[in-house]
Amino acid sequence: MRRALILPLPLLMILCSFGQDLHYIDSLRNILNRGGSDTARTDALYQISHEFINVNADSCIHYARQGLSLAKKINYKKGQNFCMDYLAVGLVIKGNYTNSLPLFFEALQEAEKYGYADRMGSLLNNIGDTYAELGDYNRAIVYAKRNLILSQREHDLELEVLACLNLGEYFINLGQVDSALIYENKAYERNRVFKSSSMDQDILYNLGRIQAKFNNGDIALPYYRRSVLLLPQTSDLVYASKAMYGIGELFEEKAHVDSALYFYKHAAS
Repeated sequence: MRRALILPLPLLMILCSFGQDLHYIDSLRNILNRGGSDTARTDALYQISHEFINVNADSCIHYARQGLSLAKKINYKKGQNFCMDYLAVGLVIKGNYTNSLPLFFEALQEAEKYGYADRMGSLLNNIGDTYAELGDYNRAIVYAKRNLILSQREHDLELEVLACLNLGEYFINLGQVDSALIYENKAYERNRVFKSSSMDQDILYNLGRIQAKFNNGDIALPYYRRSVLLLPQTSDLVYASKAMYGIGELFEEKAHVDSALYFYKHAAS
């Protein structure tokens, strides 16, 4: 008997989104096939690498390496910087922290040397996230604070929201919830202006975590729910699942076993 393939709506949205991304990747590959200038080819290679970051780490690394080789050949410094950044990100995804961090630091040094403020923001963020992945939240905070200073100097609202969001998350993981609350509230307020649904989902989840740690379950629950409700706009299953798990924990604490199991089940699906 033939089985019908029925995709959950969020997964279907993600696959449709990647289908749109593939059209963009194909257009970039056309630039490579047409044999344009080496600068245009480098740009296309690092942009393809970027598109594969959340899809296929091996492809991300492959295209970043090609772009880096070409950028070095023509002495294209900014293209080289993009390629080092995305190559390092791909290595982080593969768990290769030993080789990723030196690449990040080299790229950051170059970005500072040539005054690439936009590149500095990306690199500071990625270095902080890498240390967080390694569980070194104190070092992660150092780089997130540098990013916050940079964002305010450059009047970069998106970077400011991201830096505050990350600082709040790092302080949560250190158990310093008072500091976490200060930064997440700042991220929330600044994002009222920037209006990023993706960052809103993360901020609301973190605010839920903070209130849960303060034993304010009645305040945490609406934050978690609002985070989950943003899923159709963001397609971010990771934070939606985390928020549903947080809701499950709140119900478990109140001995609402059936409700807790319901949310744990959906968090794992």
